Amino acid sequence: MPIYLPGELIKPLLAWLDAVYLPPALLGFPLELHAWRVTEKIEAAARVEVGIFPTTHLQSLHKRIDPLSPGRFEIFGLDIRCGAQRVVFSSDLGSPADLMPVLAAPCDVLVCELSHYLPEELFSALQGRTIRHLLFNHLAPELNGREVGLLRGARAAVPQIGEITAVDDGERIWF
Repeated sequence: MPIYLPGELIKPLLAWLDAVYLPPALLGFPLELHAWRVTEKIEAAARVEVGIFPTTHLQSLHKRIDPLSPGRFEIFGLDIRCGAQRVVFSSDLGSPADLMPVLAAPCDVLVCELSHYLPEELFSALQGRTIRHLLFNHLAPELNGREVGLLRGARAAVPQIGEITAVDDGERIWF
């Protein structure tokens, strides 16, 4: 089973599997652990290609804890292409500016966290971008229960986006 993750997490994952008595030899299938590389695209399944892009979510933590170690505190978003469809999954962002390179081209679906910056910052960054469906996930605690107002504000700020939805954990969205 191929698993792609930040390179610094490969050894801890193997140690954790060993600690919970599930070393790869007992899994019944081989594990292929691969470090993400920003420049590569991975064929995850037939006609499904996954690219990654870095986010700045942990940059301040990196500067405080271990500024001299490159390759640590990496967070990545996903740029997924399946046939003619393109889905961008933000992961955790340092700011909406992290999305700008990947949103230079239109996308069908943007799944975007909304927990680490103000909604208005995202709305401003998305103005003029071509996105068919915007899905908010990982909402900041102060936004929970206020989804109707959030969606209303998003609709007013980025009217060019087709559909805008806030999703709950475990919810399935078909597109």
